[in-house]
Amino acid sequence: MISIPIVCMGVLQWIKVNFEDPDYYTSSNKTLCVPLHLEVLREIAYRHPLQRQKVLELLSLCFEMETGLDAVIAVRYIDKLIPNIQKLDLKKMLIDNIIFLMQCGYVIPVLRYIQQWAPKTDHSLVRHFIVQVCFIIGKTSNLCTAFGYCRAPLFIRVSQ
Repeated sequence: MISIPIVCMGVLQWIKVNFEDPDYYTSSNKTLCVPLHLEVLREIAYRHPLQRQKVLELLSLCFEMETGLDAVIAVRYIDKLIPNIQKLDLKKMLIDNIIFLMQCGYVIPVLRYIQQWAPKTDHSLVRHFIVQVCFIIGKTSNLCTAFGYCRAPLFIRVSQ
């Protein structure tokens, strides 16, 4: 079913409604689905290039949402499923999914989004993004070129 684009749009809308619902984060059963939702988003982005914009919008919504992530952390900590989980770890997981969009070829919109949030967010998250992108680019070219690609769009705005 995930190979049908219109079904994927419905799935994207369903995931968005779940992530925006404050009651979604009050139950540990529902918050366990967050990694599964992210995996479904990756699969949709991989299979349907025209839906990558919607996937990026949904990931950015989750990344910028504060209360939902706090609730996910609290519920998981109470259940002792992942006792060392932190908000930064969840945001890194979202960044990894955003980077996956770059691997799928959706590079410029992702870099534009990163430029928007990089000056306002924790520097460890920006560092995580740069390291992961350099690692991906490093597989295809030399490290100096990869570092130049990563630095150009990000460090200019972060250092200001």
